[in-house]
Amino acid sequence: MSKRLTQQQLDDMWAAWQEKQSVNHIVKKCKIHFQTAKKYRESERWDERFAVIHQKAIVKADAKIVTKRVSSIEMVDTAIDMWAAQAKGSMIVDCPHCGLQHEIPVPSMKAQFRDLAPFIVMKEQLGGGMPIEPRKHIVVLVEASGEYVDENAD
Repeated sequence: MSKRLTQQQLDDMWAAWQEKQSVNHIVKKCKIHFQTAKKYRESERWDERFAVIHQKAIVKADAKIVTKRVSSIEMVDTAIDMWAAQAKGSMIVDCPHCGLQHEIPVPSMKAQFRDLAPFIVMKEQLGGGMPIEPRKHIVVLVEASGEYVDENAD
């Protein structure tokens, strides 16, 4: 005479499967027969259900990582912009009141190349790229601001 499992027992078996994807684990934890656990694993498609849940968890974790990286890259971009503004002596900002752009003076704190290099390397690494040679990129930034041209650049 076969005894049907209660919904609570089925839920406990599913929870045990999520802990460790092993029929033997379910048998030990839920104190049921091996064939019963195997039958419910197949009939309830626990492998497929778990794979879907696992994939959703991966996507969610990846989204959090990307969000943190984007935030970090934006902070590094701000630091680079501030460095360039110090080198130039001013920066252009969008005015929240009138909607126009205004150039404001930025006190020079003697911005030096060695101050910018770590930010460029950090931005490359956050973007998933390999570390780069910062000096080549620093020269491009400064040339764009019209302040400095490195005659020794490649």
